[in-house]
This record gives sequence, C-alpha cells and structure tokens, in this order.
Amino acid sequence: MGLLDDAELVILEDGLVTAAMFTGRRRPSAEAALAAVIAARSGIRADDIELDWACDECGSRHGAPAVEYPPGPGGVPWRGDAAAHGSLLVAASALGVRIGIGFAPGEVGGAVEDAAFHRSELDAIDSTPPGARESVRAVLWARKSALLRALGHSALLEPSALALSAPTADGAPGRIARPVAEVGAIWGEVRIHDLVVPGAGAVAALAVLP
Repeated sequence: MGLLDDAELVILEDGLVTAAMFTGRRRPSAEAALAAVIAARSGIRADDIELDWACDECGSRHGAPAVEYPPGPGGVPWRGDAAAHGSLLVAASALGVRIGIGFAPGEVGGAVEDAAFHRSELDAIDSTPPGARESVRAVLWARKSALLRALGHSALLEPSALALSAPTADGAPGRIARPVAEVGAIWGEVRIHDLVVPGAGAVAALAVLP
C-alpha cells in the first residue's frame, strides 16, 4: 500500500468510508494522502487521481475537494476530504456520501464557547463532571467543524445555531440534535464519527452526509 503503510486505517459506515490517520512531522501532504486512500479503494494509480480543491461558490481552497477522476462504480461518485492539524493528518474517501473532516485542540478554552456552541451544547458541557469538560468541549468543536466543512457553502450556518449531540460512553456517532433549516430534510441522517488518535494533541471527527 506504500504511503498508507504508515497510517492507521479506519473503516466506517459499513465500508462506505475509509479514513487514514497519519501522525508525526514527516507526514505526507493532504493531496498525497487523499490520492493514496482513493487509489487503494478504486484500483487507480495515485498519480492518476484528479482532485479539485476550488470551492464551486467562491473559488477559494476550503472545504472538501471534488474528486474529478476516477468515476465511481455504477455511477456512484467518489467523495473525499483531507485536512491537517499540527502533526495530525486525516484523509478519507467515500462512495456516494459527502464527508468532512474537523479538528479541535486537546483543550478548548471558554473563549470559544459563545461563538461556537449552541445553548444545549453549553448545558451538556456544564452538566459534565469538571474533569471531563475540556474533553467534551473538544469533541463537540471537532464534530461541528467536520459538519460545517462537509456542508461547505451549501449552507450559510452560524456554528452556534447548530445543536449537536454530546459524546456518550458507548462511542456512538454524533447527531444533529434538532432540525436546522440550513441543513434541510437530511438533518436526521447526518452522522459524525469521532476519530481517536492517542498522543496527537488534538481531537478529530469525520462527518457523513447523504
């Protein structure tokens, strides 16, 4: 598998999504990592993978890229995303579903709360034992970042207007806790997976949208 030999691979959504997690200062670029993940799944050489990182709305490079080549099997498109935070890089590919990758530092200060969190999320943080509050903040912020990245410019949404479920002991994926007009009818089908990377100094999440 070459470049992926140094990654931890995670399979999600009954095989629809593959994520590769790289750590360390010598990690590959986001483009190379994503091409490697798509190549491993599609059977196409990584050098032949074509990605377009320009936003359809503004032309800037932000959000998940479009996979221009290869086409997916049976007309189902390949989707992908790759992003880095510090020494951690996550690249993921999916068939059909939209995905987005988000991060949060291991500790999220209180200054972020009002801007990033819904009132119900702040209540969930406050109801958590003091020793675990920073962890809950980080997970919620990573989940929200992943979802907003997957949505891109398709929804102009203030982060604090979006209420997500808090992390649970069973490790269940995060969900949108209540309908939000900017997301539309799919809000109940959105899932956000927490990616555990010990020692990375950051929390990562991967959002999956139909």
